[in-house]
Amino acid sequence: MTDGKAETGRSRSLWRNTDFTKLWGGETLSQVGSQITLLVLPLIAILHLDAGAEQLGWLKAAQTAPVLVIALLAGVWLDNHRRRPLLVLTNLGRAALLGLIPLLFLADWLTLAAVLVISALIGTLTVCFDIGYVSYLPTLVERDQLVSANSRLESTYSIAEIGGPGLGGLLVGLLAAPFVLLVDAMTYLLAAIGISRIKRVEPRPLPRQSSSLWRDMREGVRFTFRDGHLRTLAAQSAVFNCFEQAILTLYLLYGIETLGLSASLLGGLLAAGSAGALAGALFAGRIGRRTGSGGATVLAMAISSVSLFAVPAATGTPAAVITILLAGLVLHGAGLAVFNVYALSIRAEIVPSHHLSRVTGSYRLVIDGAVPLGGLLGGYLGAFAGLRAAMWLCGACLTVSCVLFAFSRMRHYRGPETETQPA
Repeated sequence: MTDGKAETGRSRSLWRNTDFTKLWGGETLSQVGSQITLLVLPLIAILHLDAGAEQLGWLKAAQTAPVLVIALLAGVWLDNHRRRPLLVLTNLGRAALLGLIPLLFLADWLTLAAVLVISALIGTLTVCFDIGYVSYLPTLVERDQLVSANSRLESTYSIAEIGGPGLGGLLVGLLAAPFVLLVDAMTYLLAAIGISRIKRVEPRPLPRQSSSLWRDMREGVRFTFRDGHLRTLAAQSAVFNCFEQAILTLYLLYGIETLGLSASLLGGLLAAGSAGALAGALFAGRIGRRTGSGGATVLAMAISSVSLFAVPAATGTPAAVITILLAGLVLHGAGLAVFNVYALSIRAEIVPSHHLSRVTGSYRLVIDGAVPLGGLLGGYLGAFAGLRAAMWLCGACLTVSCVLFAFSRMRHYRGPETETQPA
């Protein structure tokens, strides 16, 4: 463990890194808008397009399925090009696409098919952005600052999750749901402006070692699955994403139809519950130093999985329902934040920088490719088995996967990032 002076020096240097703060600020804005959209798009489908559980499953699939098509291609492309221009363009593209929905609504042309297509296009740009910023971050900070930088970015997601759904629920109470998306469009526009003002010149990518696109994509896949720790992280993350998304896909419909809660209250519960994610991100460094990076991922995964049982378990008086949901969502957010901080940092430690984009692409193909499957699974299970029974079943599957993960090689991983200061 380093001494206090070294820790303070690293902390100050990161705070003084204006290029990192521009990336961080842009991410904060776009993530707040994205959290609004995650709440508002299903509400548009439910309130204006009469969508049921199956249609919500297809909406979730449309938002997340592009990773199956574009992740490997984007990873290879980004390893051979500078990343910042793509980050700017993808934010501008998402702003324009979101602005189409209120225009279609005004013209009375808004249909579920149109929402699905726009969601798929936004999802495509999001995949490119997410892969790009993960591989761009190490060019702005030192390697021993990755845990601190990722903790700050994870704190951003937590802050967005705290404010976004609650703000979205409030805005839906004031405006027609489609017009709320204009707020998200503005956040993407501001994020693009912030990233475009980063001054540090991004290093020129190394010359391609292969002239074959398919060979480069296979290399990223091989690297991901050749390393035992990356392979274990990818497998567990994919299983978790599948069943977590199945539960969260049904959350709004279950809350409105079964529990009788309002959209604004459900958004407020998500926002309040995400305070746990903020706490998890802030204390991720301390947890990792006590348990090791691998131990932190195992503990965090167990907490974030088991806590989701609170959603189908919420019964009784309105006060009891709200209390159970709130407690479960707080624990879920805390565990997930810690897991994400260390999963990102472990990957950046293991993978050489000139391979990071293509490995991130193959990794995201596996873990995010499970999200649309989870959306479809939740939609069809909810339609045929009932909303509550579907969520109990998915929670049981998450518990089994956590037990297997606890006995995997990840619990023994201890990397140099555990020596850095807490966020």
